[in-house]
Amino acid sequence: MYSTVPSKFIAVGSVSKDKGTDILIESLSTLEKKTWTCDIYGAIDNQQFYDKCISLVNKLNLNQSIRFQGLVSQKELHTAYCLSDLLIHTSLHENSSIAIKDAISIGLPFVITPTGDFEQYKKINVGMISDGFGTKKISKNIYDAINHYPHLVSRSKAAREIYRKETKNVSFEEILNLLLC
Repeated sequence: MYSTVPSKFIAVGSVSKDKGTDILIESLSTLEKKTWTCDIYGAIDNQQFYDKCISLVNKLNLNQSIRFQGLVSQKELHTAYCLSDLLIHTSLHENSSIAIKDAISIGLPFVITPTGDFEQYKKINVGMISDGFGTKKISKNIYDAINHYPHLVSRSKAAREIYRKETKNVSFEEILNLLLC
């Protein structure tokens, strides 16, 4: 699952302004070497925004690097996680990201914006959390994740065990209660 240098990125969440899909594309465009790919999984919330993202990918000459995969089954998504080196999540606001929890559960390193449970992620020393939502800040975190990847993998594996212990005794009903408005 892990390589020395991450080259297979994954982003999970609807293709939308709220999920920062355009920010993800712009952030990836700043990486010097284009030896990576990024598969984006999720529903298309707005056809106009999706078309804008496709145009941005083309404009930045990333059509060989970024692929939109749409909605897939949970099994296919799990396989994609397992074949990926790094999850990048650029949501502009997120209460609690299932994608990040999935990544922690399988030990997949990630780069995220400061949303949702990011303080908890800092506490268990997992992932890389951007200082903000701008392209430059996110790009810097992706670049740092690439350059310090073996260390990031070690942290992810350790955090996976902490996370599993913390959620081990949580019942399904308790999880459902957390999801209620």
